[in-house]
Amino acid sequence: MLEDIVSPANLEKLRWLFTDPDKFHPKRTIAQITEEAAGKFADLAQSLNARGHAPQAVAHFLNQCLFCLFAEDAELLPAKMFERLLDKSQTDPAKLSTRLEALFASMQKGGDFGADDIAWFNGGLFEMVDVLPLIASEITTLHAASKLDWSGIEPSIFGTLFERGLDPKKRSQLGAHYTDQQSIMRIINPVIVEPLTAEWEAAKRIIAGRMALYEKGGKGSKNAMQEAQAAFIAHLERLKNFKVLDPACGSGNFLYSPCAR
Repeated sequence: MLEDIVSPANLEKLRWLFTDPDKFHPKRTIAQITEEAAGKFADLAQSLNARGHAPQAVAHFLNQCLFCLFAEDAELLPAKMFERLLDKSQTDPAKLSTRLEALFASMQKGGDFGADDIAWFNGGLFEMVDVLPLIASEITTLHAASKLDWSGIEPSIFGTLFERGLDPKKRSQLGAHYTDQQSIMRIINPVIVEPLTAEWEAAKRIIAGRMALYEKGGKGSKNAMQEAQAAFIAHLERLKNFKVLDPACGSGNFLYSPCAR
């Protein structure tokens, strides 16, 4: 009823209609959000490639944009910086290119971007700054992607986009498929996680037994402590020297997942 609109709860819903209509959507899974994000970047990749840009340049530029979206939602960049930059440049593609170049250059070595301090982002992603000019429809797509909650999106999308962005045969799959975490862990768990966990459990039993002897004191306690330390250090060395060979690693999602854990 009209008179019910004045209640605080209904006024809030009315406000959402104009400011945040996504709040009315049912809660979506990480996989659904990730696929939506991948779909938007697929559209961008296909549009940029269709306009004659080299696939590797497209993949690199989109991965830089992708990283910025993660970084601002993880508070590595000032809040909503990338989203605000897109918002203020929607009608001026040339100005957007200039602003993106300045931001990426600041992230390359650390520095100022307007009144904000930008940290140095190592890893080589911003060693080369080559911003591709975007047309209005591409800016709209990127702006829509920036409004998603990137803190809830699978980082494995990085590798998937890069691999498929380089391969024309796979470009049509960009928004449709990516290797989700659950599928990856069906292989990673029995091959890597479970064997290493079993080794650690065995080491812990040795350590606990030797520490029990040490705590009792008396003859042999010093040796018991040394043996406990040796078992611990041996397992650390095992982890430090552990190597994985994935000869068909593609985008690297399988190698990333156990590290993320």
